This record gives sequence, C-alpha cells and structure tokens, in this order.
Amino acid sequence: MSELLKRLAYLVSGWTCVGLVYCGSLLLQGKPTLINYSQIDLLIPFNYHVVWIYLSFFVIIPFGFFYAPYTKVRWMCFSFIAIAFITGLCFIIYPTVIMVPPVDTSFSLSSKVYQQLIEFDVNQNCFPSLHVSLTTIAVWGVLNIKHPIITIVMIIWGTMICLSVIQLRRHVFMDLVGGIMLAIILGWLIHCWLKKH
Repeated sequence: MSELLKRLAYLVSGWTCVGLVYCGSLLLQGKPTLINYSQIDLLIPFNYHVVWIYLSFFVIIPFGFFYAPYTKVRWMCFSFIAIAFITGLCFIIYPTVIMVPPVDTSFSLSSKVYQQLIEFDVNQNCFPSLHVSLTTIAVWGVLNIKHPIITIVMIIWGTMICLSVIQLRRHVFMDLVGGIMLAIILGWLIHCWLKKH
C-alpha cells in the first residue's frame, strides 16, 4: 500500500471513529444542562461571517493528515480515537447546551450558511469542544521547524478556527479550553504509548 493510501486510511479511521462516537453519545445522553455565557465569551462579539473559518475545520483536518510527517500520522489517528472516546463519555455523563442567537438569513450569504449550520449541527455536546481538540491535533501534527512558513500558517489557521467556535456561539470559552487541554493530554499520552509499541 502506498504512503498516500495509508495516510487516507488513517484519516478515514480516525474521523469515522469520531463520527460514530459523537452520534452514539446522542442516543445515550440525558437532558443537557444549559450553559450561560461567561464574561470572556461576551468580550468576543458574535459574528456569523466567521462561519467560513469554522467550516474550514473540514479542510484543516485532511490537510494535517496529508501534510504532516508520515511518522506522525499514526499518532494523529490514535489521538483522534482517544479524543473521541473521552469526549463521548463527557457528552454522556455531562451533556451541555448553549443558546444560539437569532440571525436574519436575508442579510447575507454568510448568515444563510450559518443558519444551515445550526439547523444541521447538534446544539449540544459542547464540553469539551471536539472541533477544538481535533484542530489542535491537526496543527500539532504539522508543526515542523524545517518548514516555518507552513507552521506559522497552521498555528494562525488553527487559532482562528478555535476562536470561531466562540464567535459563532457554538461553544463557550470553557469548552475551548477543555478541548485544547484534552488534545494536549491525550496527544502526549498516545505519543508515549506509541514509543513503547
């Protein structure tokens, strides 16, 4: 099997596991707890135009798997799987939901896309943010001091995606922090485990 196909297999395996666990948790969880916005959340103004940055998540993930050094791709896949199961447990044990602000869909294309997003996306399972956790792993996988420009671009891109989850009111600041911490902890544990196997 070529390296390209192996990368694709790792991407599909990791992302499929995330999807299955995410959807499965919806069937097992009880009534979600409503989470209020913190002062930090309110300092970041709502802006539906960043929906494009939010959706670029679906580009940064495959980009990470196909651009990262091949030695990191297996780690990324296993990190995705570990993150999926831990977040799945969180979603079942402590399901959360936040209120979504109303949007005038006649205003712009961005507002229409945002409206479609909130109608399609589940407005719960907030903590920790899977969007943020998986983005963190994708950025982490690509980091390479030999390619500083790509590294800087990935860090800026990933940061913008993480902030967009608050700007779009898909998550609160606590979810963002939880997502980053989960990615760092599990990413490090998976790295240590793979070194021994």
